[in-house]
Amino acid sequence: MKLRHSIAIFTLIIIFAGISSALTMGNWQGAPDSDANKPAGTGNWTDPYWNKPPVALPAAPGTPGAEIKIIKPGASCTINSNVGTYDCKISIGGGADLATAPKLEITNGGNLGIGETRVGSGGSASSGAIGCLIQTGGTLTLSNKLFIGRYGTSTTNPNEGKGFYTISGGTLTYLATSTEGGLYVGAAGSGGVSEGTFTIAGKQPKINLKKIYIGGDGKKCAGNGIIEFELDVNGVSPAKITDGVYLDMFGEQSKAMLTVNADASAPKTDIMLIETEGGSPVNGVFDTANGNPAPEGAEVVLKAADGSYSYKLTYTGGSGNDIMLKFVKFTPAANSAAAEPNTAKK
Repeated sequence: MKLRHSIAIFTLIIIFAGISSALTMGNWQGAPDSDANKPAGTGNWTDPYWNKPPVALPAAPGTPGAEIKIIKPGASCTINSNVGTYDCKISIGGGADLATAPKLEITNGGNLGIGETRVGSGGSASSGAIGCLIQTGGTLTLSNKLFIGRYGTSTTNPNEGKGFYTISGGTLTYLATSTEGGLYVGAAGSGGVSEGTFTIAGKQPKINLKKIYIGGDGKKCAGNGIIEFELDVNGVSPAKITDGVYLDMFGEQSKAMLTVNADASAPKTDIMLIETEGGSPVNGVFDTANGNPAPEGAEVVLKAADGSYSYKLTYTGGSGNDIMLKFVKFTPAANSAAAEPNTAKK
């Protein structure tokens, strides 16, 4: 059976440097109601609404080991400029559901370098453990691990983190000198069960990471991870991985799920989903693809507006170690132009 399961304001006083690992470097509060220019709970990374009383987030690089928190329910903080590279962690999570989940949004022009990143961070806030990261442009550069859904260790706050990261534009990458740069989807923490969903939408994003774990890391944390690909007529951007792909590393205690969908139309060609640029094979297989068992060669059917697309799933595609959908056939919808007979007069 699958198992389901006081803030210190940053200061430059030298004495605090020795306990930097315990510091909250910035805590996003959101713009107040008194600010006529911004609704409560929303604002930009560079706005002076961090901590209480409102003070500006310290300039990069900040304090190694410290943490930036976006945990106020309903808050949305935007990065649309180059805010620099921070030598610290960032945690996003404090919602009891998706409607109240705090969000970090990276848009065109946004550029952030950051250490360990926790999207859906259990234990970060007493108000909940759900968090979202939405990227429509810009660049996020990791110098450490990216957790989507992280089980926390707090005894007083909700622990089973649930994270959502959707990228429809921009670049997700890692610092060239980093030994980390891994993506952990429902595969992070120190016990318990985490849940994460990583969604790649369309052909615009660029994803280049060292490794990816989906559904448990095989070491400390079980979890339920979903990687979702939203296709357009041209397909979808693959996630490019240099070191290794690891699926369902906790066996019966975790779950790795693949979801592929298309609204209007999909390609009538093979589709690369995860491209392993190193020489290592894919480790493990997905538990399910679109809700059905997902061994090598499993059929994956997409229902789009113009018809039904059938593919075969392979874990040995491309150069022999890539996850792909191999195109099989297209069946036009009954009311589509492709299905209508040609009644034009000759």
